[in-house]
Amino acid sequence: MSNKTRNNHLLSYPIIVLASGGDVDAINTVLKHYEGYIAALSMRTLDCQH
Repeated sequence: MSNKTRNNHLLSYPIIVLASGGDVDAINTVLKHYEGYIAALSMRTLDCQH
């Protein structure tokens, strides 16, 4: 991932297109970009009362 992408806190459109097409490097870029968010969500407890 380029510094430009990281500074903007957004993934570039070409990375998203490549990832949605199955490009492994692009998928890894997406996962790396969102790893903090994924980790934070994985620590939350869900209140599933209906």
